[in-house]
Amino acid sequence: MKKKVLLLLLIIAGQVVSGAVAPKAVSSSEINSILASVNGEAISLQDVLKISRPQEIQAFAAFESKRLEQEIRNIRKKAVDELINRKLIIADYYKQPGRIQSSYFEQELDQAAFRMGCRSRSELRRKLIATGVDFEKFRKELEERMIYFYMLQRQGAIAGEATPQEIYEYFEKHRKELSGTETYELAMLKIENLRSDYRLVCQNIEAELAADPGRFAGLVKKYSADSRDGSIGAIEPGKMRIEFAMALKKPVVGKVYGPVKLEDGTAWIKLLKHNRPVNASFQEVQDKIKRIIENDRRKKVVDIYTENLRRNAILEYFF
Repeated sequence: MKKKVLLLLLIIAGQVVSGAVAPKAVSSSEINSILASVNGEAISLQDVLKISRPQEIQAFAAFESKRLEQEIRNIRKKAVDELINRKLIIADYYKQPGRIQSSYFEQELDQAAFRMGCRSRSELRRKLIATGVDFEKFRKELEERMIYFYMLQRQGAIAGEATPQEIYEYFEKHRKELSGTETYELAMLKIENLRSDYRLVCQNIEAELAADPGRFAGLVKKYSADSRDGSIGAIEPGKMRIEFAMALKKPVVGKVYGPVKLEDGTAWIKLLKHNRPVNASFQEVQDKIKRIIENDRRKKVVDIYTENLRRNAILEYFF
């Protein structure tokens, strides 16, 4: 029974992030539900949401109904496994003789403060407190992120570099896919029909877009939970959900399409960029091929590494 409840929470929270259900549908107790544990250390739904959100938003634009629920489950399962691996890798760091110099952690903390527009640690601390973030937790997460990538880099060094011959052979074999794939880079504004002011909001959006389509990003911030511009990334035309594919039959960059009627609300989509395949020469793609080959090698090495860590760990899944 417990597993069924947590699985349901996965689906509900997935719909929240993708915009299929109003955010208030998930309570704080549900967000803090434990989905897995690694050697007794818990992984919550909130932890998973932090890394799965971008993929879930794209899934909403590509799938509908039961297929969407399945995709959300798959994305969540992958995110849980990623978090398990991350925790195991960080724990393994403390078993190894090599250490990152503490000064590097301090430098990264100063850089984080700078990126957030803070001129001092004290200003960073005040800004974090104002947004409900604990300073020491922020520092710990930053340090763990550095440790994680340091350990991946150590493992990746084992994989070695791609040779010129391997790079050219890859080019000959993958010419077509190296030319790129047609994709639409989209932004979306969605209003759920569960809202009490659903019709009024839709009418207001229609009127404002008719007056000035350039208001789209501002309307996203005004009427949705997305504080950015509504961007959902690049999607292949053939992988979009049918309602959006129909709306984009004649793609024009910069145009806002909608209202698009959905089973659970209304959406407007903006075509930010139309990427088309372009035949590329070997000189243009050889650096890209080198990265592809070496990234694939590093992934295989890291997969073996994490599998070995998992064999010696106590893992529990609760969904």
